[in-house]
Amino acid sequence: PQMRPQDILHRFRLANAFLLLGGMVVTFIAAEFIYRLYFRHSTSFSYHVYDRVIYDFDSTVGYRYTPNTTFVTLSVWNGVPVRYKELEIGAYGNAGNSVTSWSDDDIKILVVGDSFTSNPNSHYSWADHIAEPLSSFFRKKVQVMNLARTAFGVLQMVSLASQTVQRMNVDIILVALIVDDLDRARTWRAHMDIDGAARVFMTVQQSRAPDPELRQDAALVDPRITWEWCKHVVDGKLSTDPLLLSINNRYKDLMSENFKATYLWGATSLLYNRIRHGDPLWNLRKLPSVPQVSYSDFRHDSTFVRDLSKLLAGPTPVFFFLLPTYYDLEAGRNKFTSLQKQSLYNSLMKLTDDRVISLIDSMRTIAKPFDRYFLLPDDTHPSEVGAKAYADGIVKVVQHSR
Repeated sequence: PQMRPQDILHRFRLANAFLLLGGMVVTFIAAEFIYRLYFRHSTSFSYHVYDRVIYDFDSTVGYRYTPNTTFVTLSVWNGVPVRYKELEIGAYGNAGNSVTSWSDDDIKILVVGDSFTSNPNSHYSWADHIAEPLSSFFRKKVQVMNLARTAFGVLQMVSLASQTVQRMNVDIILVALIVDDLDRARTWRAHMDIDGAARVFMTVQQSRAPDPELRQDAALVDPRITWEWCKHVVDGKLSTDPLLLSINNRYKDLMSENFKATYLWGATSLLYNRIRHGDPLWNLRKLPSVPQVSYSDFRHDSTFVRDLSKLLAGPTPVFFFLLPTYYDLEAGRNKFTSLQKQSLYNSLMKLTDDRVISLIDSMRTIAKPFDRYFLLPDDTHPSEVGAKAYADGIVKVVQHSR
């Protein structure tokens, strides 16, 4: 029988729908394949390696930098050595300055934060640039102790500050966070020797010897690297140096241990994870790269509320600073990348009586391009120029408060 015009139109629309759907599927598969190739290239052999372990397990606050330690660090990006430095950790586990003791006559400033403030792989920290202008302002010697820690969130910053002021006389406390610190869970770092090699693990287990399924490598340690060798490979951009290739292979082996399965060619879509969760390896690691809290209000964490209450009830002035990252500066606002982060920020403001000071407004006036304020393209932590820019904003707030 002859088909009616409406039947022909219906079949035509159905065929178009199937073609469109099929095209979308093919496009997504092609995009996934291209993204995996890009991801494999962009993430291959990008890491930091130290010549020794610089972390000490601490059951209460997570970990501390090993006091009185000098170490060499090398940054590798896409297999190319890009930066090296010899750094020191002070007597209190403090990074980046020469404070060995505090005199009662000094104005003593305690700084806590995350790697944006400790910056252990290059150590360009704003905390190194506030003592001189504040000494001139107060007409009294100012000494700054930087106890910031890599991967610390607000929970551990407040805990560390609360404990430190119970042991030391402090005149001013500066708590510096970025948006990503809001939802970070408490973690610990443990040093273990496995098969004759030093390993440093990040773990959610409060233990010096965490279970394999509850730990992942937090740092790469290789005692074979020296300052002279680092200078040689960085200056020459020697990506095929035998020792570097050996370290690359070790990094690759450790990476594979930290995942549930082969992540590059597994069934999970890396592109979907990137779009949906902001992390292509979401739920593929044994642990998230930075474990997160499950709640959206700090009042649900009784330990945090207790530590914060002690800190705010004491006689020492406490300043909370929200530091803008490169991406915040580019956007011209603090980018809360999830509703959870926004809710946690709001609850922190309530618990601190709106004491959290955002530096985004004062830093909008710094000259573009913003790249020079950071260690881009391989690292989004502050450069020396950036550290000074953050310091200027923080100094102005402290001066104004007095």
